[in-house]
Amino acid sequence: NWTVIIKYAVYWGIGYVVCNVLLGKFTNVFLSWLIVVTEDMDLPLVTAMLCGVGFLMFLIPIIPGIPIYLLLGIVLGPKAEKIMGGYHWSIAYSTLVGLLLKLAASAFQQGVIGGLCSKFVSVRQAVGINSPAMKSIRIILIEPGFSMSKTALLLGGPDWPTSVICGILGLDLFPILVATIPALIIIFPNVLTGALLVMADLKDDDNLLLYSWASTVSALCTACTVILCFCTAITALYYIEYIASTRKDEIKAISVDEEVAALEKNEAHNAEVYLKVTSWDIVPIYLKGILILAMIFMSISCYILNVIPCFKIYTITSTIEEDLSGDILNLLKPMGWVACGLFLVSSLLVMIFVFWEKRVTNNAL
Repeated sequence: NWTVIIKYAVYWGIGYVVCNVLLGKFTNVFLSWLIVVTEDMDLPLVTAMLCGVGFLMFLIPIIPGIPIYLLLGIVLGPKAEKIMGGYHWSIAYSTLVGLLLKLAASAFQQGVIGGLCSKFVSVRQAVGINSPAMKSIRIILIEPGFSMSKTALLLGGPDWPTSVICGILGLDLFPILVATIPALIIIFPNVLTGALLVMADLKDDDNLLLYSWASTVSALCTACTVILCFCTAITALYYIEYIASTRKDEIKAISVDEEVAALEKNEAHNAEVYLKVTSWDIVPIYLKGILILAMIFMSISCYILNVIPCFKIYTITSTIEEDLSGDILNLLKPMGWVACGLFLVSSLLVMIFVFWEKRVTNNAL
């Protein structure tokens, strides 16, 4: 069905631009601004402020924990070093704050957000609560104590979805939090990377670098983080598949969510009707044009963003005043504006098409 193929091609483009381009770039701008704002604050106030900002960032589903841990290393590292008398203590302090922040956010995500989401049948259906994969995840997470599979699942999955799914599954909070403590192996190298980014720019009275090795070690820590995240994610997927194939009797013994089963049956009928009334052969020619244009514009936008320099070089240690002349919109180069314009037009066109297909589907039900 070309209708579905083209529409989801546009959806993938929207997801790519929002998550990997716009959000990634402007997150750096926000974090760099926060570094400047906290520059003259004392350690307790900065710690409290970063915990608040970090907690709120953890509540955004598409933001991972890595930029938060980097921020802790960049901001708390130098401030704690002046009080604690050494970067080793300041990095340890920043890592501890990162762990406590991770646990607090996980507890809120699981206990509050996940608990509330579990009351909605549509949400339980969306996460596939009756699927073998989700039942395998339940079997892994209810195991007492620590295990390779449990740790890999809690560390390898994205922060927000993993914790919220634990709440939707109705798992006990305390054992999950205890099993999340090994997140230190992810938090520490990121905090260390942040601290090293600051150390790499420190100079003595003769304008010579105090830590000439810091930038090299920072790059190694970044590589270590990437490898750890990849390995934990792959290990988690392996154990989910392993449990699904070797413990089928236990999976079958887990009760089926009847409300979700009924909803899935109803949605199967709705999906059948949707495919019938939105078949490419019967879609009006002008709507075909709208959908094709949406795909073309989104493809061009993604191509420009990938191939042509659309943004000024801006890192978490840059400043808005010096690197963007005081205006965050200067982050975009001319072709960046073109790509974003095509992205917005494509998004608007696909919204028009979705509005039409919902109307004709509802009329046919």
